Amino acid sequence: NGPGYPIILMPFVLLNLTWFTARLLNAFFLFGTIICFYQTLRIYINQRHAFYISFFMGMYPPMMREVYLLLTEPVTFFLISAFILCFCRYYNDKMNKYYLFLSSGILAFLALTKVLFGYVILAGLILSLIMFIWKRTPLFKKNVLVYLLAFILCLPWLYYTYSLTGNMFYWGNAGGTTLY
Repeated sequence: NGPGYPIILMPFVLLNLTWFTARLLNAFFLFGTIICFYQTLRIYINQRHAFYISFFMGMYPPMMREVYLLLTEPVTFFLISAFILCFCRYYNDKMNKYYLFLSSGILAFLALTKVLFGYVILAGLILSLIMFIWKRTPLFKKNVLVYLLAFILCLPWLYYTYSLTGNMFYWGNAGGTTLY
């Protein structure tokens, strides 16, 4: 894990709150996940179908298993669903710049929470750039912008890890676990 989840937990430490209070935050993250999932579905399908699919997704057992633990998974679920919502709105709404910055910021924070997503950013940036050079379509240009901005937002963390280790693109020290 990177510094994303400790940043979320910092106010609980500074205010000397119990870890039980921090665990309650997981319920809000999972509820936010369901809301973002529902809003994403509403872009593409009708309200009734989106409600039922979101309802059943909310009862997904692996998510319920994480609610009472102080782990990064509820935050990760939320960030993934929020990123997908903002990314889809970036393509479908007129307020492109707002959703560009929001989706890039969420993706960067996701990479700082689960370092595996740092490599997703790099792979997405490289593939989108290749596709943009090859096809020259606005779709791939938008992809390049999202991934590039997310990567730029992660540069302070990468600079910090480089200053400690001397390794470029050193997102975390999980090694094989990150690959798994």
